[in-house]
Amino acid sequence: MNAKEAKLFRIEDVKSPVTDKSSLRDLIERDTLYVDKTEYLYRLIESKSSLYFFSRPRRFGKSLTISTLEAIFKGERELFKGLYIDGTDYDWKKYPVFRFDFSYLNPGSVEEFRSSMDLMLKRLVSSNGAEVEGTAYYDLFQGLIDYYAKDGIKPVILIDEYDYILTDNYDSPEIDKYRKILAGFYAVIKGNSNNLRFVFITGVSRFSKVGIFSKMNNLTDISMRKEYATMLGY
Repeated sequence: MNAKEAKLFRIEDVKSPVTDKSSLRDLIERDTLYVDKTEYLYRLIESKSSLYFFSRPRRFGKSLTISTLEAIFKGERELFKGLYIDGTDYDWKKYPVFRFDFSYLNPGSVEEFRSSMDLMLKRLVSSNGAEVEGTAYYDLFQGLIDYYAKDGIKPVILIDEYDYILTDNYDSPEIDKYRKILAGFYAVIKGNSNNLRFVFITGVSRFSKVGIFSKMNNLTDISMRKEYATMLGY
């Protein structure tokens, strides 16, 4: 389905303005137009690969794509009435969803970034009701995945603006220290690929140029694939 063939869905009789244009729920529940992109997402979800990378410039709709995937994996089928995926055989099973947006981390130093990472994972562990040993972000991340793996549950990981801290500090003499912290985070994903249902990572820069995914040789880059060229936008 190309952009010209995409269906437009209007939600009637809702008067309040849009407050979060990156939220699928907000778009569906308010008086807005939504271009149905769920055919592409269904294709990703049901394919053999489960770890994806997708690069686009800012303001291209990456966050809305993340939000849509989050709603799908949380089983919020009511938001997709009339959309492509609602007419498929997708089972709407609910999964734990770990959503990260690195644009919200705005540290003034490497030490503050490390502390922000630790705090981010502590909050995620707490919100999932897990008991995890350790205080470092990588230990907390690993412990959270193990918490679900012991019951055979595979979480979903959605990462927005993965490279924000790097592009914001590209001229910093400590850029390699930022990379090292991020590499530790992504190493946990690499080591747990068999315990994860789905991973989707977005950013501005191509991951092959950044050097923090060196161990993630199972990450599928769909940024330049023709079949996903119109997955975002109109």
